[in-house]
Amino acid sequence: MSSERLFGIIIGIPVFICWYVLFRVTRHPYISWLICTNLAGFFIMAIDKKQSVKDKYRVPNKIILATSLLGGPLGVFSGTLSFHHKSLMPRFKLLIGAILAVHILFFLLIMKIKFGL
Repeated sequence: MSSERLFGIIIGIPVFICWYVLFRVTRHPYISWLICTNLAGFFIMAIDKKQSVKDKYRVPNKIILATSLLGGPLGVFSGTLSFHHKSLMPRFKLLIGAILAVHILFFLLIMKIKFGL
């Protein structure tokens, strides 16, 4: 089993459990999913920063970008700012910013459709 797949499983299970618990409480699957994936994105950036300082195994950029695409760009962006991690990579920051903008537009569209805002 590849390390990327293993890391995806290690992150995926807690995200699913978090989503299930929040969904049971809030009854809003999309909001619950956003909270969980953003928390995962933030913690992935924290783990990657800690590993980079120790010169150990790093979280692949594919995993970080996949987390952003699946709903966690705010968490990844916050992790970038909080831990000063990958902040010198303009391409990475631009890509995360673009994903964040798309997610914000999607969120606003859902709120407009659901609540007429």
